[in-house]
Amino acid sequence: MNQNDSSDKKNIYSVNIDTGEFSANGPEDHQLMMEFLRENGEFLRNLPKKSFAQSTVQAQHVAAVPVADHGKPLRELVNLHLQKEAATVESKQTVREKQVTLEEFMEVFGENAGIRSITTQDISMRWVPVELKRPNKKYKGETLSRARLEKRRGYLAKFFSWAKTSNFYLSDNPMALKMFTKAEIRAEANPYAEFTYDDLKMLFTASYVLDSDKFPVSSHAAIRSPS
Repeated sequence: MNQNDSSDKKNIYSVNIDTGEFSANGPEDHQLMMEFLRENGEFLRNLPKKSFAQSTVQAQHVAAVPVADHGKPLRELVNLHLQKEAATVESKQTVREKQVTLEEFMEVFGENAGIRSITTQDISMRWVPVELKRPNKKYKGETLSRARLEKRRGYLAKFFSWAKTSNFYLSDNPMALKMFTKAEIRAEANPYAEFTYDDLKMLFTASYVLDSDKFPVSSHAAIRSPS
C-alpha cells in the first residue's frame, strides 16, 4: 500500500504486505512510514504473509507439473493415413468415403485436437450422438442407415488402429465398440416379418386352400397349424 502526503507530493512511502518490504523517500517520508507502522502494527501482524522466497518456490513447483501429452494433431495424422490408404486401396471411391468420414470426425473434435486426448468416453458422449443424427444426402429428411453408420465406424477404427501401431495413439482403440449388431442391421434392411399361420388363414379361405387346383399340395404344409 502507498501513502501520499497531500502537503508535499515528494513524500511517499510504501509497505509491501506480501514480501514484507518497506521503502521511504527521505527522512520525512520515513517518519510518516514509522507512524503508520506503529498505528497499524497489530493489523499488519495478523495478515497472512508469504515471503518472496516462498513465492518463488511455489512458482517453480507449478512450473514443474508435467503437461499432458495429447499427441500429434488430428489433421497431421489424417493426412498421413489418407496418403497411405491412397497408395494401398484400389478403389478411389473407398478412399473418398474414408476422407469424408475423417473430415466429419474432425468437425466434432477439431482438427488441432491431439489424438491422445480422445477417449472411448468422448466417442460415446460426443461423436455417437452427432453420427446418429447425420443426414442422408440421398434421401432428404432421413438419417444414414445403420449399415452405413457401421461402415463409417469401421473406417475410423482402422484409422485409430493404424495410429496405435505407429505409436501415435497409446490407449485401446476408442472406435472398437460397434454401433449396431449384424442382427440390428438386418432388421433395418428387412423390416418385414414372416407370415404366421393366422396371417395365412386370413389371406386364404379354407375352401381355396383345400382346392388343389388353385393351391398346390406342397403348399398345404406351409400353412399347417404347428400343433
